[in-house]
Amino acid sequence: MSAVAGAAYRAGQALEDERTGEAHDYTRRGAVDHTEILAPTDAPSWTQDRGRLWNEVEAAETRSNSQVAREVVVALPVELDAGEQRRLVRGFVGDQCVSRGMVADVAYHDIGSGNPHAHVLLTTRRIGPDGFAGKDRSWNDRGLVEDWRREWAAHVNHALARNGERERIDHRSLVSQRQDALDRGDQVAAAELDRPAGVHLGRAVHQEMRTGRPAERVARTLEEQPDRTQLRSLREQLVEQERALEREQPELRPSGLERLSPRDRGLRQTIEKVVEDLLECVRELMRALEAQRERRRQRERALEVQREREAEARRQRDLRAALREYEELVKAGKYEAADHLAEQVIEPAKQWGELNKDREAKDRYEAVRELRWKRSYDQRVGTASNVTDEDISRAVAERTYDRDRDYGPSR
Repeated sequence: MSAVAGAAYRAGQALEDERTGEAHDYTRRGAVDHTEILAPTDAPSWTQDRGRLWNEVEAAETRSNSQVAREVVVALPVELDAGEQRRLVRGFVGDQCVSRGMVADVAYHDIGSGNPHAHVLLTTRRIGPDGFAGKDRSWNDRGLVEDWRREWAAHVNHALARNGERERIDHRSLVSQRQDALDRGDQVAAAELDRPAGVHLGRAVHQEMRTGRPAERVARTLEEQPDRTQLRSLREQLVEQERALEREQPELRPSGLERLSPRDRGLRQTIEKVVEDLLECVRELMRALEAQRERRRQRERALEVQREREAEARRQRDLRAALREYEELVKAGKYEAADHLAEQVIEPAKQWGELNKDREAKDRYEAVRELRWKRSYDQRVGTASNVTDEDISRAVAERTYDRDRDYGPSR
């Protein structure tokens, strides 16, 4: 897909690719809530024209395999309204992309649903007052992706705090977050983070969930995800209890279980044991699901191997039947029919290597084929005679003798 086609699809617009003459019309595409183009202040005014922008991008490249664009997809916090979500994206894209000389074509999708996100289509060449210049190879550095992940988390958390929201996101993996919790001595947080990573459901799945008619794959995905609602509730209760104790006795501020009275300490230990038991149940469930999936994969692989063997056996039977028919046609002098059969069935099988699997059948076919052309020549000079089984046996023997003499006996 060209950059023009990609931009048209993400923006839900109709654009023409001037290089190929193709028209890409996605105006009937839904779920596109807003689009905008962000460019450096010294960029030409035509960068705000989506059609010309991406046609200029295509025209700047001379190689057929050039990278013309790169895409960044970001999930937007549902806690923010549409205006704050756009403010968040503009701040991030401006700081991390436009400031480097990129032009960003942003399309906001599914705003107001359970899956709001933005597609950011970026140019690969630096833009200046005179148009596109050379490529900055540092933009392809893998480290830049990690920097963008970290900066996006910082921008999102700042926006959540600015709007009075308590939720926060973390760009790190669950393993890194859990280790950090262990280093802080927060066993409850570490226990909650000891879980498999979530599964990306995608736009289609979210639409099915919103309509109340989830497909089979949606139900299966939801069943395989552990229920963490109870664990989160227990942790929130513990955190609130610790804060209450700190408010009552701010001068003490002991750490760990010393903050709690003997009665509360026992309650916390009980809750932690319940949490650990629940996590163990979840882990056991995940192990059982993984074992079930592995057994299903093994059955599918076994069925595939069986199907391949059956298909191979059918091909060999059909090939042997074709060889017998070819031989009979040659013996009957029906050379035209024999040539048609060889062209349609035997020669393709020879090219695919199917005939090489049976050396004896291949030698016999080659011998009969040589006899056919000799008889055709004899027929033209008036000395033709029918091909007999003795002729075929003698030709096969001569061919086998010559091969064994040149290459050694076949094993």
